Amino acid sequence: MTRPSRSELSRRDFLRLAGLGAGMTAISLVPGAKNFLNAGVGITKAAAQMTGTLRVGWTPPVSLDPALFNDAPDISIGISIYDYLVMLDAKSNVVPHLAKSWAISDDGKEYTFTLESGVKFSDGSDFSAEDVKFTFDRLKDEKTGSAAKSLFDSVTAIDAVDATTVKFTLSEPSAVFLKSLTDYHTCIIKNGTTDPATTYIGTGPFTADSIDVTDRALFTAKSDYWKAGQPKVSSLELVFAKDTTANVQALQGGQLDWVARIPIEQFVQLQNDANLTTINIATNQWPNIRIRADRGPGQDVRVRQALKYATDRDALNEVIYKGLATVGRDSPVGPLYSYYSEETPIYAHDPAKAKALLADAGFPDGLTLDFYGPKGEFNSDELVQALAEQWKEAGITVNIKLADASIYYAEGANNWLDADLGITNWASRPDPQSYLELAFKSDGIWNEAHWKDEELDALIAETRTQTDDAKRAEAFKTIQKIFIERGPSIIPYFQPALAAQSKKVSGIELAADPGLTSFANAEVSA
Repeated sequence: MTRPSRSELSRRDFLRLAGLGAGMTAISLVPGAKNFLNAGVGITKAAAQMTGTLRVGWTPPVSLDPALFNDAPDISIGISIYDYLVMLDAKSNVVPHLAKSWAISDDGKEYTFTLESGVKFSDGSDFSAEDVKFTFDRLKDEKTGSAAKSLFDSVTAIDAVDATTVKFTLSEPSAVFLKSLTDYHTCIIKNGTTDPATTYIGTGPFTADSIDVTDRALFTAKSDYWKAGQPKVSSLELVFAKDTTANVQALQGGQLDWVARIPIEQFVQLQNDANLTTINIATNQWPNIRIRADRGPGQDVRVRQALKYATDRDALNEVIYKGLATVGRDSPVGPLYSYYSEETPIYAHDPAKAKALLADAGFPDGLTLDFYGPKGEFNSDELVQALAEQWKEAGITVNIKLADASIYYAEGANNWLDADLGITNWASRPDPQSYLELAFKSDGIWNEAHWKDEELDALIAETRTQTDDAKRAEAFKTIQKIFIERGPSIIPYFQPALAAQSKKVSGIELAADPGLTSFANAEVSA
């Protein structure tokens, strides 16, 4: 199967929270029919009362150009300096931000946004519709090489109607366009910016004073930020350590105030630290354990079902995530999506049923499979080992063949697109449509199970363009039923996002994608 070029949405950008390596050093800085109305916070002219410094621990950032963001530290820098047109709330609903309202044409092909007025960039210039147009034209430009390009391929025109009005024209109605605007690459940058990787002029709550990706990034709060009462701290410091363990130790020692993406073993230990508060939230991030459906044993739906019955999802949650994950239903439609259906049954752990299904499929003596995956990625090692133990009881033997992620996701035999049985990890996305289009549609470029299902394809086409949310929800309910009945995937759980903070800190709401956690409302007591 031909993989997409780097100018398209790359596998490592899309699925993983770690990505391209980049050597960077200290950088000098240069100072119509349907309507959505913002209840809105409005523009504030009064400066917030700002005190204290918030110190946050991350691993080193990968890219400082918003269009090329790869990892949580990159995104965290971005959300501190820049603003987005719209945002997602905790329930994955699109809410206003720089766009205070919008209208959608009757045919669903035109989105007209009314922007906040009086917003200033950090260099004192006015924010306008031209900045929005510049940002998205740049994301759509193949030469930019942004992973977000494919999200906006259906956009045929972007027009700055006036200073506070911008219009997007689409080639067809889209159920996901608004949510695509919340992608973390879509930070609004100033019109005419030639090198966003070295020039950080944004409308966000903080101004960058210095960024050294080998050490730390220092920010000063904006006293005239356009959102009332924000930010609350006077300065922000993002400290970069080579691994999260060092950040956790600094948090325990009082050198940091907030750390995310904490390994589960360390998180459990921090729960007993009287000086810290631990945070655990659900996400839509999931491991895909899949068997190829176009060749070998996985061609028979009974074999797929046998693997499902052989899997004890509750036990995996306990072993891998100490019970903090959300048990999955073998569908990529996760618990934070409004389309998640609890009516879809969860397979009971039934090794005897699994054995019977294998016998019916022509494997009365059991089944032996090679199991491929990325070493050390999101607990893949532990998960594969635990599955191997569980499946033994059903007569399924696996030969574990883990490889470094750089090898597993490269071209070649038994890589993630070729292996008969494999595991990959998918990050949270604003809408489940992305997963379906790329990984489960018959001609999806990352259809790693090589599964072809005409009914599913038709439903994917429907959910792509169906703008009636009730009808779209019904289609998603049927999609989830198909996955549980005949899908080639086992999705045992949705991984939690884990963070910890000093008891002196308040006002931070951990995002499902931790990099999108805003520090604008953070407070640090003396």
